[in-house]
Amino acid sequence: MLEVFTGLGFIFAIWVLGRSAVSICSAIDSDWLAMPIGLCLIGLTANLLYFGIGLTIPWIQRLLLFALLLCLYWNIRQGIGRQAWKTLLAVCGIFMLLAFPAWIGGEQYYVFRGNHWDHFNYINQALALLNNPYSVYHHALAGNFLDNDIFAHALLFIGKRPAVGLVFALLLPGGVGDIHLLAFLYVTVLWSLVFPAMYYAWKRILAAYEFKTNGIWFSICPPLAYVVGRSRMRGRKNNKKNR
Repeated sequence: MLEVFTGLGFIFAIWVLGRSAVSICSAIDSDWLAMPIGLCLIGLTANLLYFGIGLTIPWIQRLLLFALLLCLYWNIRQGIGRQAWKTLLAVCGIFMLLAFPAWIGGEQYYVFRGNHWDHFNYINQALALLNNPYSVYHHALAGNFLDNDIFAHALLFIGKRPAVGLVFALLLPGGVGDIHLLAFLYVTVLWSLVFPAMYYAWKRILAAYEFKTNGIWFSICPPLAYVVGRSRMRGRKNNKKNR
């Protein structure tokens, strides 16, 4: 259950940070974009603090937690409307829906889910980022880490698409929990965040074509079908490759 609460807590953090940015920019009509914006803010901030300033992951986690508390206070003072809560609950619900098969299939389902090469590369990268500051790897060679093959392997990928592994490292709860399940749920969170972006785009398309409807399901079903269908299809396709 720790892994599930970690994923839900990550969604909540993204929502709070994104809503603060939307509110500051007076773009409350773009509330559905709050979560994708929040994810971008975390990725950009983490890259700056880790690679630019040289902070360690635990320190970045503390700073982000402090920023999260400030943003939460800001949101409460500004007031959180019913629609905003519905957005949060919708994304959390989709996250639980996409994560549920992991409890049915167990490790056989989520450990090798998707492209196993990328999957394990990103896990190794996240563990390396979690345990050392960038200065340790900046001019290091793989031979410096022969006593730990995870770091030696991850050294090849530290500078390649680091935002994925960096944000995942921030998500890890202090070295506890099932790392493979956490990795699967991290990807599940990212898929869940596609829904608000797709819903926002779909609503704009309907408005552009002056298509008026009061049917809430007509607005929700196409984005939901895309997110659920694409996540399931991609996992099934890559699982066939892995066999």
